[in-house]
Amino acid sequence: MKIDNIYFLILGGSKFAQSRIKPICRTWLSQCNNYLISTDGELGKNIKHEVVTQYNDCHSCPPKIFKGMEFIINEKSDCEWLFIADDDTYVNLINLNSFIELLDVKEDKMYGKDMTGNYPYNGSQIKYLSGGGGTLLPMHVAEKMIKSAKKENWFNWLCLPRQIPPKHEKGYPTASGADTKLGWLGNQINIEQLSYPHLFYPEGYKKYNHLPENILQCITYHRQYDQQQDLLHNIVYKDVSKNKLSLEPLDPIMDKTKEIKNKNLSKSSVQSLNYHPITSYHINTEIMLLHKKIEKLEKEIYKNERMV
Repeated sequence: MKIDNIYFLILGGSKFAQSRIKPICRTWLSQCNNYLISTDGELGKNIKHEVVTQYNDCHSCPPKIFKGMEFIINEKSDCEWLFIADDDTYVNLINLNSFIELLDVKEDKMYGKDMTGNYPYNGSQIKYLSGGGGTLLPMHVAEKMIKSAKKENWFNWLCLPRQIPPKHEKGYPTASGADTKLGWLGNQINIEQLSYPHLFYPEGYKKYNHLPENILQCITYHRQYDQQQDLLHNIVYKDVSKNKLSLEPLDPIMDKTKEIKNKNLSKSSVQSLNYHPITSYHINTEIMLLHKKIEKLEKEIYKNERMV
Protein backbone atom coordinates (compact mmCIF):
# COMPACT_ATOMS: atom_id res chain seq x y z
CA MET A 1 0.00 0.00 0.00
CA LYS A 2 1.51 3.29 -1.16
CA ILE A 3 0.03 6.69 -0.34
CA ASP A 4 0.15 9.06 -3.32
CA ASN A 5 -2.46 11.74 -2.63
CA ILE A 6 -1.20 12.99 0.76
CA TYR A 7 1.99 14.93 1.40
CA PHE A 8 3.35 14.32 4.90
CA LEU A 9 5.19 17.11 6.69
CA ILE A 10 7.08 15.77 9.70
CA LEU A 11 8.52 18.14 12.31
CA GLY A 12 11.74 16.36 13.21
CA GLY A 13 14.64 16.78 15.59
CA SER A 14 18.05 15.62 14.37
CA LYS A 15 19.05 14.57 17.89
CA PHE A 16 16.14 12.12 17.80
CA ALA A 17 17.22 10.48 14.56
CA GLN A 18 17.63 7.04 16.15
CA SER A 19 14.71 6.99 18.57
CA ARG A 20 12.08 8.77 16.46
CA ILE A 21 12.92 9.50 12.84
CA LYS A 22 14.35 6.13 11.84
CA PRO A 23 11.46 4.22 13.48
CA ILE A 24 8.82 6.14 11.49
CA CYS A 25 10.91 5.78 8.33
CA ARG A 26 10.96 1.99 8.68
CA THR A 27 7.24 1.75 9.52
CA TRP A 28 4.35 3.91 8.31
CA LEU A 29 6.34 6.68 6.57
CA SER A 30 7.99 4.07 4.33
CA GLN A 31 4.62 3.70 2.59
CA CYS A 32 4.35 7.40 1.74
CA ASN A 33 5.60 8.53 -1.66
CA ASN A 34 5.49 12.20 -0.69
CA TYR A 35 7.02 13.39 2.56
CA LEU A 36 9.41 15.94 3.99
CA ILE A 37 11.06 15.97 7.40
CA SER A 38 11.52 19.61 8.36
CA THR A 39 14.40 19.57 10.79
CA ASP A 40 17.32 21.32 12.51
CA GLY A 41 20.20 19.17 11.27
CA GLU A 42 21.36 16.71 8.63
CA LEU A 43 19.67 13.29 8.59
CA GLY A 44 21.56 11.57 5.78
CA LYS A 45 21.05 11.10 2.05
CA ASN A 46 18.43 8.36 2.37
CA ILE A 47 15.92 10.51 4.27
CA LYS A 48 14.20 13.38 2.48
CA HIS A 49 14.64 16.39 4.72
CA GLU A 50 15.20 20.11 4.78
CA VAL A 51 17.19 21.93 7.46
CA VAL A 52 15.14 25.05 8.23
CA THR A 53 16.40 26.22 11.62
CA GLN A 54 19.38 26.08 13.95
CA TYR A 55 17.15 25.66 17.02
CA ASN A 56 17.15 22.06 18.21
CA ASP A 57 14.97 22.06 21.32
CA CYS A 58 11.24 21.62 21.94
CA HIS A 59 10.63 25.26 21.03
CA SER A 60 11.88 24.85 17.46
CA CYS A 61 8.65 23.69 15.81
CA PRO A 62 7.32 27.05 14.47
CA PRO A 63 10.04 27.47 11.82
CA LYS A 64 9.80 23.76 11.01
CA ILE A 65 6.08 23.90 10.30
CA PHE A 66 5.87 27.14 8.32
CA LYS A 67 9.13 26.80 6.38
CA GLY A 68 8.25 23.16 5.76
CA MET A 69 4.87 24.16 4.35
CA GLU A 70 6.56 26.77 2.17
CA PHE A 71 9.02 24.17 0.83
CA ILE A 72 6.25 21.69 0.00
CA ILE A 73 4.09 24.31 -1.72
CA ASN A 74 7.03 25.45 -3.85
CA GLU A 75 7.63 21.83 -4.83
CA LYS A 76 4.21 21.88 -6.57
CA SER A 77 3.36 18.22 -6.11
CA ASP A 78 0.08 16.69 -7.32
CA CYS A 79 -1.00 15.87 -3.75
CA GLU A 80 -4.43 17.17 -2.78
CA TRP A 81 -3.86 16.84 0.97
CA LEU A 82 -1.22 17.82 3.52
CA PHE A 83 -0.80 15.97 6.81
CA ILE A 84 1.36 17.55 9.51
CA ALA A 85 2.71 15.48 12.39
CA ASP A 86 5.59 15.20 14.86
CA ASP A 87 8.46 12.74 14.49
CA ASP A 88 6.99 10.61 17.31
CA THR A 89 3.44 10.39 15.91
CA TYR A 90 2.20 7.03 14.65
CA VAL A 91 -0.26 7.35 11.74
CA ASN A 92 -2.67 4.61 10.72
CA LEU A 93 -2.60 5.22 6.97
CA ILE A 94 -5.48 2.84 6.27
CA ASN A 95 -7.86 4.76 8.51
CA LEU A 96 -6.50 8.11 7.33
CA ASN A 97 -7.32 7.13 3.75
CA SER A 98 -10.83 6.06 4.80
CA PHE A 99 -11.32 9.38 6.58
CA ILE A 100 -10.23 11.43 3.55
CA GLU A 101 -12.68 9.57 1.31
CA LEU A 102 -15.51 11.07 3.39
CA LEU A 103 -14.25 14.65 3.11
CA ASP A 104 -14.56 17.33 0.44
CA VAL A 105 -11.08 18.47 -0.51
CA LYS A 106 -12.45 21.73 -1.91
CA GLU A 107 -13.59 22.99 1.49
CA ASP A 108 -11.55 25.46 3.55
CA LYS A 109 -11.20 23.25 6.62
CA MET A 110 -8.62 21.66 8.90
CA TYR A 111 -9.06 18.42 10.84
CA GLY A 112 -7.51 17.12 14.06
CA LYS A 113 -7.99 17.29 17.83
CA ASP A 114 -9.14 20.53 19.47
CA MET A 115 -6.77 22.06 22.01
CA THR A 116 -8.72 25.31 22.51
CA GLY A 117 -8.57 26.52 26.09
CA ASN A 118 -4.91 25.66 26.60
CA TYR A 119 -3.44 28.89 25.27
CA PRO A 120 -4.89 32.17 26.55
CA TYR A 121 -3.96 35.19 24.45
CA ASN A 122 -5.08 38.81 24.37
CA GLY A 123 -8.00 38.23 26.73
CA SER A 124 -9.35 35.20 24.88
CA GLN A 125 -8.40 31.71 23.74
CA ILE A 126 -6.75 30.84 20.44
CA LYS A 127 -8.67 28.06 18.71
CA TYR A 128 -6.18 25.47 17.45
CA LEU A 129 -5.64 21.76 16.79
CA SER A 130 -3.05 19.55 18.46
CA GLY A 131 0.20 19.30 16.54
CA GLY A 132 1.22 15.98 18.08
CA GLY A 133 -2.12 14.40 17.26
CA GLY A 134 -1.68 15.37 13.63
CA THR A 135 -3.38 17.97 11.44
CA LEU A 136 -4.99 17.26 8.09
CA LEU A 137 -5.76 20.00 5.59
CA PRO A 138 -6.28 20.32 1.84
CA MET A 139 -3.20 21.48 -0.04
CA HIS A 140 -5.02 24.53 -1.38
CA VAL A 141 -5.68 25.58 2.24
CA ALA A 142 -1.97 25.25 3.03
CA GLU A 143 -1.20 27.40 -0.02
CA LYS A 144 -3.74 30.00 1.10
CA MET A 145 -2.22 30.10 4.58
CA ILE A 146 1.35 30.65 3.41
CA LYS A 147 0.28 33.17 0.78
CA SER A 148 -1.71 35.15 3.37
CA ALA A 149 1.13 34.98 5.92
CA LYS A 150 3.53 36.53 3.44
CA LYS A 151 1.08 39.10 2.12
CA GLU A 152 0.29 40.35 5.65
CA ASN A 153 3.97 40.24 6.72
CA TRP A 154 3.24 37.54 9.31
CA PHE A 155 5.55 34.85 7.97
CA ASN A 156 8.75 35.93 9.73
CA TRP A 157 7.26 36.11 13.21
CA LEU A 158 5.28 32.91 12.64
CA CYS A 159 8.68 31.23 12.19
CA LEU A 160 10.03 32.51 15.51
CA PRO A 161 10.62 29.76 18.12
CA ARG A 162 8.26 29.36 21.04
CA GLN A 163 9.07 31.23 24.25
CA ILE A 164 8.28 30.19 27.83
CA PRO A 165 7.14 32.32 29.53
CA PRO A 166 5.67 33.96 26.43
CA LYS A 167 6.55 37.54 25.55
CA HIS A 168 4.34 38.45 22.62
CA GLU A 169 5.24 41.39 20.39
CA LYS A 170 3.35 43.83 18.13
CA GLY A 171 -0.06 42.50 19.10
CA TYR A 172 0.55 39.02 17.66
CA PRO A 173 1.11 35.63 19.39
CA THR A 174 4.76 35.71 18.35
CA ALA A 175 5.95 33.53 21.25
CA SER A 176 3.40 30.71 20.91
CA GLY A 177 4.00 27.18 19.67
CA ALA A 178 3.68 25.86 16.12
CA ASP A 179 0.20 24.36 16.42
CA THR A 180 -1.10 27.46 18.21
CA LYS A 181 0.26 29.71 15.45
CA LEU A 182 -1.20 27.46 12.77
CA GLY A 183 -4.59 27.71 14.47
CA TRP A 184 -4.25 31.49 14.81
CA LEU A 185 -3.43 31.80 11.13
CA GLY A 186 -6.40 29.62 10.20
CA ASN A 187 -8.69 31.80 12.31
CA GLN A 188 -7.48 34.97 10.55
CA ILE A 189 -8.37 33.69 7.10
CA ASN A 190 -11.58 31.86 8.04
CA ILE A 191 -10.36 28.28 7.87
CA GLU A 192 -12.79 26.14 9.87
CA GLN A 193 -11.10 23.82 12.37
CA LEU A 194 -12.94 20.57 13.08
CA SER A 195 -12.17 18.32 16.03
CA TYR A 196 -12.27 14.50 16.02
CA PRO A 197 -10.90 13.55 19.45
CA HIS A 198 -11.59 9.84 19.01
CA LEU A 199 -9.45 9.74 15.84
CA PHE A 200 -6.49 12.02 16.61
CA TYR A 201 -4.81 11.45 19.99
CA PRO A 202 -2.27 14.06 21.24
CA GLU A 203 -0.82 11.56 23.74
CA GLY A 204 0.21 7.90 23.67
CA TYR A 205 -2.33 5.11 24.09
CA LYS A 206 -1.16 4.39 27.64
CA LYS A 207 -2.17 7.90 28.69
CA TYR A 208 -5.80 6.99 27.97
CA ASN A 209 -5.48 3.51 29.46
CA HIS A 210 -6.02 2.09 25.97
CA LEU A 211 -4.58 -1.12 24.65
CA PRO A 212 -2.34 -0.65 21.59
CA GLU A 213 -5.02 -2.45 19.55
CA ASN A 214 -7.12 0.70 19.75
CA ILE A 215 -4.98 2.00 16.87
CA LEU A 216 -7.25 -0.12 14.66
CA GLN A 217 -10.12 2.32 15.16
CA CYS A 218 -8.33 5.67 15.21
CA ILE A 219 -5.80 7.55 13.05
CA THR A 220 -2.98 8.69 15.32
CA TYR A 221 -1.24 8.32 18.65
CA HIS A 222 1.44 10.78 19.73
CA ARG A 223 4.60 10.11 21.79
CA GLN A 224 5.36 6.70 20.26
CA TYR A 225 9.09 6.08 20.37
CA ASP A 226 11.32 3.46 18.76
CA GLN A 227 9.81 -0.03 19.22
CA GLN A 228 6.38 1.43 19.99
CA GLN A 229 6.16 2.47 16.35
CA ASP A 230 6.88 -1.13 15.31
CA LEU A 231 4.30 -2.46 17.77
CA LEU A 232 1.48 -0.30 16.39
CA HIS A 233 2.57 -0.88 12.79
CA ASN A 234 2.46 -4.65 13.22
CA ILE A 235 -1.02 -4.43 14.73
CA VAL A 236 -2.32 -2.32 11.84
CA TYR A 237 -0.95 -4.61 9.11
CA LYS A 238 -1.32 -8.02 10.73
CA ASP A 239 -4.86 -8.14 9.39
CA VAL A 240 -5.77 -4.97 7.50
CA SER A 241 -9.46 -5.94 7.48
CA LYS A 242 -9.59 -5.23 11.22
CA ASN A 243 -8.90 -1.53 10.70
CA LYS A 244 -12.16 0.34 11.03
CA LEU A 245 -12.66 4.07 11.00
CA SER A 246 -15.40 4.83 13.50
CA LEU A 247 -17.98 7.32 12.28
CA GLU A 248 -18.91 7.87 15.89
CA PRO A 249 -16.85 7.34 19.04
CA LEU A 250 -16.76 3.64 19.79
CA ASP A 251 -15.89 2.18 23.17
CA PRO A 252 -12.09 2.36 23.22
CA ILE A 253 -10.16 -0.88 23.62
CA MET A 254 -9.15 -0.44 27.23
CA ASP A 255 -6.38 -2.03 29.27
CA LYS A 256 -8.47 -3.55 32.06
CA THR A 257 -5.45 -5.09 33.75
CA LYS A 258 -4.23 -1.71 34.92
CA GLU A 259 -5.71 -0.08 37.96
CA ILE A 260 -6.93 3.45 37.27
CA LYS A 261 -5.58 5.57 40.10
CA ASN A 262 -8.11 8.32 39.75
CA LYS A 263 -11.49 6.79 40.60
CA ASN A 264 -13.25 9.60 38.74
CA LEU A 265 -11.80 8.38 35.44
CA SER A 266 -14.57 5.96 34.62
CA LYS A 267 -15.15 4.98 31.00
CA SER A 268 -17.83 7.64 30.58
CA SER A 269 -15.66 10.38 32.05
CA VAL A 270 -12.70 9.41 29.87
CA GLN A 271 -14.91 10.01 26.84
CA SER A 272 -16.24 13.25 28.27
CA LEU A 273 -12.69 14.60 28.53
CA ASN A 274 -12.56 14.45 24.77
CA TYR A 275 -15.96 16.11 24.42
CA HIS A 276 -15.49 19.05 26.76
CA PRO A 277 -18.16 21.77 26.41
CA ILE A 278 -15.49 24.34 25.47
CA THR A 279 -15.15 22.55 22.14
CA SER A 280 -18.01 24.63 20.79
CA TYR A 281 -17.27 23.81 17.17
CA HIS A 282 -17.24 20.04 17.60
CA ILE A 283 -19.88 18.44 15.39
CA ASN A 284 -21.28 14.97 15.92
CA THR A 285 -18.93 12.91 13.79
CA GLU A 286 -21.38 10.37 12.46
CA ILE A 287 -23.94 12.93 11.33
CA MET A 288 -21.34 15.20 9.82
CA LEU A 289 -19.48 12.55 7.85
CA LEU A 290 -22.67 10.91 6.58
CA HIS A 291 -23.91 14.33 5.52
CA LYS A 292 -20.66 14.95 3.66
CA LYS A 293 -20.94 11.58 1.95
CA ILE A 294 -24.48 12.41 0.81
CA GLU A 295 -23.34 15.83 -0.42
CA LYS A 296 -20.54 14.24 -2.40
CA LEU A 297 -22.91 11.76 -4.02
CA GLU A 298 -25.39 14.52 -4.83
CA LYS A 299 -22.67 16.55 -6.54
CA GLU A 300 -21.66 13.53 -8.62
CA ILE A 301 -25.28 12.87 -9.62
CA TYR A 302 -25.76 16.53 -10.56
CA LYS A 303 -22.56 16.49 -12.61
CA ASN A 304 -23.60 13.32 -14.43
CA GLU A 305 -27.06 14.74 -15.16
CA ARG A 306 -25.53 17.84 -16.77
CA MET A 307 -23.36 15.67 -18.98
CA VAL A 308 -26.38 13.73 -20.30
